[in-house]
Amino acid sequence: MKIGVDEAMSDTELDSVMEKNGVEVIDKDKPVDNKADEQGDGKAEDTVDNNADETTEDASVIKPKILCVDDVQFMLLSMKQRLKRYYDTFPAQNVEEMYKILNKTKPNLIILDINMPDTDGFKIIEELKSNPDHSDIPVIFLTGDRRDDSVIKCLELGAADVLFKPISDEDLYACIDRELNPAEESEEDLPTILAVDDTPSILKTIHHTLTGNFKVLTLQNPEALPQVLNRLVPDLFILDVQMPGLSGFDLVPIIRSHRYHSKTPIVFLTSETSKDNILSAIKSGANDYMAKPINETLLFEKMEQHLKNYKRLRRIRTK
Repeated sequence: MKIGVDEAMSDTELDSVMEKNGVEVIDKDKPVDNKADEQGDGKAEDTVDNNADETTEDASVIKPKILCVDDVQFMLLSMKQRLKRYYDTFPAQNVEEMYKILNKTKPNLIILDINMPDTDGFKIIEELKSNPDHSDIPVIFLTGDRRDDSVIKCLELGAADVLFKPISDEDLYACIDRELNPAEESEEDLPTILAVDDTPSILKTIHHTLTGNFKVLTLQNPEALPQVLNRLVPDLFILDVQMPGLSGFDLVPIIRSHRYHSKTPIVFLTSETSKDNILSAIKSGANDYMAKPINETLLFEKMEQHLKNYKRLRRIRTK
């Protein structure tokens, strides 16, 4: 359905267009009906006045800016209506319009569709994240594509979250607020990393590097892993490749067969960095690899990114 929309339309005219096309328009500024108060204690007039005061917007308040990119004009119209009370919304129907807006203002957040005629959201976010001027802007995908591989690709490319159409106002506002006002994690909320390596010095380095930002558990005997998995649920595994008894390759199917760990991130540590070994690591079901000796800065960055993506993936799957 194509709906003609003029950017110069007033809010009243926009409401009229949406109502004619079957979209419910909620007037958040309309005073509450207080007939019950009128019949009861006669305080209805005061109640209405108070509500009116609460919904009066202060023109001096600076609202966060949200750039919405979608090839469907109706979706842009809908987003503008839904977000207008709390955010300044900038609609863009194609990449050219998006960059015109970005050249004039820096939004606090971008809401992006995946499937568009001339390009796709994957290419757009790659361009945004590779540009120093835009790389720090959170990007939320709003899409009808619920496939796991699409969701994982969004997160790997740097998306802050993935929402699915149709989306309720409650979920939309909650996601935007989560990205614009991130909450600090308490120690109890820290993700758990389990490192398995037969070399004590390697385990000590991992523990020293990651403790404070993550809960770090270490295991020197790989054959004890099945028993450990029955007692705790790590959020990420670091595995040595070459170990006596069971190698890292042997441990991957054990982890993946567990009901909680079909998608839990697994990172290999290896001194064998040939192309064949790297491909073998990925084909076995691991998500990433790192070369020994350990680069502590790179280790921290990789763990942080994998855990962020995994946390988002778990949240998306519950929607």
